[in-house]
Amino acid sequence: MAYIPFLRALEELNVDIAAISGSSIGAGIGGLYAAGLSPSELVGVLDSFRPGHLREVFRINWRGRGIISAKSVHTFLTETLPVTRFDQTRIPLKVVATDYWRREQVVFDSVSLADAMQASTAVPGVFEPVVLDGRVLVDGSIKNTLPYELLREECDFIIALDVSNRVRDPDRTDVPRNLVMVLNTFRILTDSNTEYKLRYEPVDLYFRLKLPNVEMFDFYKYQEIFDAAEPEVEQFSAELSEKLRLR
Repeated sequence: MAYIPFLRALEELNVDIAAISGSSIGAGIGGLYAAGLSPSELVGVLDSFRPGHLREVFRINWRGRGIISAKSVHTFLTETLPVTRFDQTRIPLKVVATDYWRREQVVFDSVSLADAMQASTAVPGVFEPVVLDGRVLVDGSIKNTLPYELLREECDFIIALDVSNRVRDPDRTDVPRNLVMVLNTFRILTDSNTEYKLRYEPVDLYFRLKLPNVEMFDFYKYQEIFDAAEPEVEQFSAELSEKLRLR
């Protein structure tokens, strides 16, 4: 959700987005935007996430290989995406998933958009894996949290937007519940990947948003997220404008 005000800022700065790459929710929001949804339309999607609709989109699947049913997520993506294939997007798009058994990243720039985006966002233990072309696919962040290197040939200036919540709370001693434990352990893993990658593979502009008290399924907090992001978006716009000499 936090990507949305940054996309709006890029539009206000008249930055020409030549291509988008993404893993996990970056593939989700990036894919919806590349497919044609405006920032305002993305907010409309969030606004539809009332309790009843959330239960439909994230349907519990007790007998599956993840808590959330793959079918319900795929249905949501199919109904929300304005186009169905990569070659139909208004902005070129690359989506990263992780091959569970081969332990390698899989980069999609063809096949079904919904299939690729669902695979890229399949957090292990939470969402069911996606089986596609003989591969068992899970969240792309496991292998490549910020896949900006995929855009080297398409772009002359690359922005890496990191919305993972890395707020540390050293004073807490409570033991989290199972799902929160899984999600935050996953977050620690992806944070380590990002820190390592930035050290050895610099990018033109890296910007990490700081969001307190937000968990993965806190969709109803989107206005709170936008409010918290406002000063950060201003800082992002200023840094980008200086680097690109827009002002």
